[in-house]
Amino acid sequence: MAIDEGWEKLDSANEWHLSPAGELTPGLELGQSFVCRGAGLHRLELLLANYQRPIDSTVLVRLREDGPGGRLLYQQTFDTLRVVDNGWQSFDFPVIPDSAGRRFYLSLTTLESRRGGQITAWHHPKLKLAGGLLYWNGEPRKKGALSLRAWVLEDEAVRGRYREFRRACREGVEAYGEPPLQLYVEVASRCNINCIMCRDRDGSVMVPQKAGSAAGFMPFELFRELRPLLEQVYTVNLFGWGEPMLHKEFIRFIEFTRECSADCRVNFNTNGTLLNADKAARLVELDVTRVCFSIDSPDAATFEKIRRGATFDRVIANIERLRMLRDSRLAAGQRSRLQLAMEQVVMQPNVGALTETVRLASRLGIGEIYFEQLYGPFPDLIIEDLAPWLDSYRAAREASLELQVALIGPMVRSFEALLEGGDQAQATGDADDGEGPPPARPGHRPAAHCPEPWQTIFVDRTGNVIPCCFQQFNTALGRIPEKSTDEVWFGEGYRALRRGVVHEPFYPGCENCIAAGLPPPPVVSEEWMNSVELAPPGDEVIAIPEAPAPPPRGAARIARAVWRRLPGTGRH
Repeated sequence: MAIDEGWEKLDSANEWHLSPAGELTPGLELGQSFVCRGAGLHRLELLLANYQRPIDSTVLVRLREDGPGGRLLYQQTFDTLRVVDNGWQSFDFPVIPDSAGRRFYLSLTTLESRRGGQITAWHHPKLKLAGGLLYWNGEPRKKGALSLRAWVLEDEAVRGRYREFRRACREGVEAYGEPPLQLYVEVASRCNINCIMCRDRDGSVMVPQKAGSAAGFMPFELFRELRPLLEQVYTVNLFGWGEPMLHKEFIRFIEFTRECSADCRVNFNTNGTLLNADKAARLVELDVTRVCFSIDSPDAATFEKIRRGATFDRVIANIERLRMLRDSRLAAGQRSRLQLAMEQVVMQPNVGALTETVRLASRLGIGEIYFEQLYGPFPDLIIEDLAPWLDSYRAAREASLELQVALIGPMVRSFEALLEGGDQAQATGDADDGEGPPPARPGHRPAAHCPEPWQTIFVDRTGNVIPCCFQQFNTALGRIPEKSTDEVWFGEGYRALRRGVVHEPFYPGCENCIAAGLPPPPVVSEEWMNSVELAPPGDEVIAIPEAPAPPPRGAARIARAVWRRLPGTGRH
């Protein structure tokens, strides 16, 4: 994979005669359209400046098809405190495999800054990008181009893996010949708190707290057996049913992952109670890419009633410390891809406080909230009818737009469907939102099959390989190290799984999938395929301006560097 340290400074104020595009103030949308030269677009970078001032505001970044009115593909927020003066700000997003030759539009907006207190983007005032235009508030300029560079997949072999995954999944190929794209590892199946909505109330999933000290944890030596997978996948998710940070060797797991792959994404979910200063520092140093915190209420008393055993103030302090460590690293000009996220199970005790949840996330520097649905035997907690809570959701949505915090997840889709008058909006399910397998109506064969058997492998704490975290009660597809990871992935168990999800109404266990309950979208939609959070190998593609005057020295070499392999890169 390409690494940040391998980038060559191909743009500079002296060589390209850059100038500020103007401060990004409320009411201004600064945008740039461009044509991508390569397949597999997954990162864009802008050259930003803060004039060495500590500017504290939030900016919304959007990527659309074609132009200002095009279909929204991706959005995220970033805190301007992270901006390094005259430095490149990176925006990573799910891979767009067929990006070659397509036109895209990148925009920046803010709602909370003031004149004299905001960042600016560098641009070329007299040049323009080939096939692209600079926009101010949706209106194109005759000249000018933001200082922009893009990253695409490194080589044909990697692009081939994505194409083969999409083809094999769409056609239901049983004997799939490519390795998985992402790995889930159940580091621990124990937890240090006792949530009221936990599906392990009867102790059937996780190991009880009173069990022996080693029970419920994956041995590190077993994790080492996963090296072949760690060297091939693009995303490693170190969590399952339990609290991963309860494992005494959790940091060692991340260190070994980085030994196997310097640039894969490393993600995990946590309740945040065990994130002390030393662990937080190591997470930042090891370039962990995403930490999602479970915050089921913005109110301390309600939070502690729901998440019994957790202390609200301690969790919030732990999140703030992690954010500050990341921001300090970025301010020092060092690499950090860490994104902070929040997950909340929407239920009776917290549904009236969705707006306060959004405001808490904004204060913590969290740009994304995943509103999860509650399912299972919890009649006292499940929301049977969303209609009485529409005003609560409307207010939360308005706050999210004001504070630029993205709202995603099944409950968001359910509320939106109800607002639009859809008759399928239910508290217990919703149409596909790109976060899980396409849903199906119970008792009927899905019109679209689940793509997980072609992209994901899940290894539980004992070495059992199962289709996903919801399949723990069914027969394993193999066991590590009794079989190698290749023997399991390419073996009969996975072939039967792929055959089952394509040809059977439900593969055993899938009838209880969280996504079941509503009519599915079209077969393996483009949105679902492009929603897979992966960080593939990449080469830099430079958006070269069309210079009316003779280009500066070295520009010819730059223009030919479309598929140049960066120094120090190669197989991860």
